[in-house]
Amino acid sequence: MSKASHSLADDLSYCASVTRGGGSNLWFVSKMLPSAKKPLFAASYASMRFIDDLIDDDFLTMSQKDREEHREAYIRHIDDWELKSVGLRAADNKAEDAIYRALAETVCLSNLGTAPWHNLAMAMKRDVNEEPIQDWDDFDRYSVGATVSPAVVYLYILLANQKPDGVFHGPSSEQLYPMAQDMAIFCYLVHIMRDIAKDAAGCAQLLTIPYSLRDQLLAGSLPGNSLIAEIAEKAERHRRKMAPYVSHLSDEMPWAERKCFKALLAIYGKLFSNICRDPSCVFQEDPNELDVMCREKAEA
Repeated sequence: MSKASHSLADDLSYCASVTRGGGSNLWFVSKMLPSAKKPLFAASYASMRFIDDLIDDDFLTMSQKDREEHREAYIRHIDDWELKSVGLRAADNKAEDAIYRALAETVCLSNLGTAPWHNLAMAMKRDVNEEPIQDWDDFDRYSVGATVSPAVVYLYILLANQKPDGVFHGPSSEQLYPMAQDMAIFCYLVHIMRDIAKDAAGCAQLLTIPYSLRDQLLAGSLPGNSLIAEIAEKAERHRRKMAPYVSHLSDEMPWAERKCFKALLAIYGKLFSNICRDPSCVFQEDPNELDVMCREKAEA
């Protein structure tokens, strides 16, 4: 198939199918985005969803022997993903290359920059190399790529303005990282609490918490509720620190974008409150059902 046979509409349709397939809270609230910004969201979120799923669902679920055998190949996959995502390597004709073509026509034309993709790539390489998270400070360093970078991209989409030529312009990623840090880590910690039982029962490598806590949980020497309490304590610190940034950013956003932003934080805030009130819910309920209940509250 030649390059000329591809259309932006088709590529964005593929991106939308990737974002929709994840069914995440971010996808849910972003249905309210203005139509002009939906291509930005579809391309950028599909890109980050693709590499995250490739590592979490494909590589990390392999046997130890297979992971050792394929480790270098997956590092190369990540390098290829980064270069194509930022427009430094041409897209091929694989199905997922629709994502890179869509990025080239949307996000790569903006002033967002390449830092979010580079930092996420570094976090994904750390996952592939199975570098243990030493402590909570190390968790914060890992989170710069794993969760703050996607948050920076989303904040950019919410804040950017479209110029007459159709290109978007907004705050640089360097400006957004400090503002995104605490809210991204708060939401990530809530996500970890929500999924703790599922991840512990499945693949130990998916438990992105300090390795000493992970090993104690898997060995049965650390009660699940005690772990939830420790994660919740850290999450609460980030929630308090993010409050001034949330207020400032909300004031800078247009009405529709502010609605998305507040709905997303409302979902995670409600989920956090529910888990803190009854930690046993993460061991008894399906994570998706917990999300659905909180989405209904956010819409009310």
